[in-house]
Amino acid sequence: MEGVLDLKALVEYQEGSIVSRALMQKESGSLTLFALSKGESINEHISPYRAFLLVVEGECGVKIGDEMHSLKEGQCIFMPENVPHALYAEGDTKFLLFMLK
Repeated sequence: MEGVLDLKALVEYQEGSIVSRALMQKESGSLTLFALSKGESINEHISPYRAFLLVVEGECGVKIGDEMHSLKEGQCIFMPENVPHALYAEGDTKFLLFMLK
């Protein structure tokens, strides 16, 4: 993808689903846009890569290790590699996830 992107328009909500769209895939990492309907979640898991999450729309809860964080539109958080993390959509939420290899 090139040029100016309207992130909010690139993915649509689907009730009861998690929608994702890969914007970039490189050896050094990836950039993926997600849309989660209110109440949807990404279960706790571990990634071998550091990640950066930016909330594009809505708000979500992000659990990293034993700490819970509440993020709103425009806020971001770094997630270290090899630490359990999970995400819960407190409302309809779109976020951008950078995975850094």
